[in-house]
Amino acid sequence: MQDWREEYILYSRLPVFKRRVNDSAEIIEQALAKDVKWYIACSFGKDSICLLDLAIKIKPDLPVLHMDSGYCFPETYETRDYYMKQYNLNLTVLPATIDYFELMHQFGMPGISRTKSQQIKVVKMIKKDHPAEWAKKHGLSGVFMGLRKDESNGRRYTLNIRSPIYQTGDGMWKCCPLANWTIKDVWAYIITNNLKYPAFYDYTGIPGYDREWIRNSSWCTTDGAERGKIVWLRKYYPELYQRLIKEFPITKNYV
Repeated sequence: MQDWREEYILYSRLPVFKRRVNDSAEIIEQALAKDVKWYIACSFGKDSICLLDLAIKIKPDLPVLHMDSGYCFPETYETRDYYMKQYNLNLTVLPATIDYFELMHQFGMPGISRTKSQQIKVVKMIKKDHPAEWAKKHGLSGVFMGLRKDESNGRRYTLNIRSPIYQTGDGMWKCCPLANWTIKDVWAYIITNNLKYPAFYDYTGIPGYDREWIRNSSWCTTDGAERGKIVWLRKYYPELYQRLIKEFPITKNYV
């Protein structure tokens, strides 16, 4: 058995891990008890597959939405197809409304040339407005999300001032059952439940770019460029790297 798996197996025996898993299941059940029509937002990354497994075990027919940028890693699509068959998911794949290369030309490159105000516009466009329109069209009024406090200061602030189940100004309900999980909880859950995950999380040959930091983002995103994301892309996905630098030559400055 690999050493990294042993670490998470040992962690899974701690009371704090068991408590967080039980708390998350209770949060899901509390949300489902409301007069709300829920769906799961699933990227099929590490956090999403934990949420998916927890929620589908409680309510197998929950609708699942995958926002497909068209630039997901091949392993993301493989993982999506696996769970679609494994859980017989009621899955909808929602294509992006704008090509991501065009998006980066128009609003700058994340982590390189995109401003904070531009990032807010992009997030609203692709992660809020588009799925909200889809949900409204299908009569859905609540979404389960795999957000965690320890992912960023912004998410920590937002999730600290709200309960795990809350309603936004537009009337949409949101539920974040994994809000209090750490990255160790995520991997402990994956390993102890033998969940399939995208293989790129095992591509850990770049210093500082380990499985606890690797993100299931679109391969063309430049978030983390200063940390080694582009170096990592060049090493493990040379063809995708060539496509990126051809379109955005500036990215060669980060390898």
